Amino acid sequence: MTLFGKILVMLNLALSLLLCTWALGVYTNRTDWSSKEGPPEKVKGEVFRRQYQAGESWKSVVAAEARWKNGSLVVRRYEYYRPENERWYAAQLKELEDGPNPVKAVVMKAGQIVPDQQQAQAAQDPKMPARPMLEPAKDKNDKPLRSLDVYRKEFLDTQVEVKKAMEKFQELVKEDTNLTTLLGGEKQLRHRQELEDEKQQRVRAEIEDLKPPLINSQVEGELLLKRRTSLEARVRELLALGVTASRDR
Repeated sequence: MTLFGKILVMLNLALSLLLCTWALGVYTNRTDWSSKEGPPEKVKGEVFRRQYQAGESWKSVVAAEARWKNGSLVVRRYEYYRPENERWYAAQLKELEDGPNPVKAVVMKAGQIVPDQQQAQAAQDPKMPARPMLEPAKDKNDKPLRSLDVYRKEFLDTQVEVKKAMEKFQELVKEDTNLTTLLGGEKQLRHRQELEDEKQQRVRAEIEDLKPPLINSQVEGELLLKRRTSLEARVRELLALGVTASRDR
């Protein structure tokens, strides 16, 4: 046998072993397409596993369909009362916007809206979608809240009053400026007051200077009055003596 023939035999042997190994691996790891469940330690058939998954999925479909049917009933009930509820909500919004009466607020309890069961009873439908219960709304000072239109009007009136007050304030500022200028300007009231104070100081100084002569003149006047009184008394005495002398003759 030639060398080329030996090589071909060895190649044939290697290829045979490779194909044998491949066939053995395919046989031992083949997919079980049976529909039988089989024991727990054995891998279940692929058809059975797919059927089981389909059954579980169908259970979800049935549950979802049941929820859809119940939800459809609720939606149809809501849709039936929807026009009436829309009119009610529109009326409530209009009341909040420009209503003349104090507004109402939604009643909340434990973070949840409290439904108005009386409304459902009035409609004679216990399953009717209940509207929220309303109560008089109050501010932080416990006063009733009014509609937006009322507060808008009060805001505009307040703006007008503020504008008038600002105009009055500007007039007073202008008047204060004029009075300040009149009071502190040259030859104005304050300057005149300073001149008058200076005059009064000079007058008081002159009065102080005239006090000694005034006292002297008062003393001299009193002395002169005393002297006059004594002279008048002496004249009366002389006159009395003259009358007596004339009678003696």
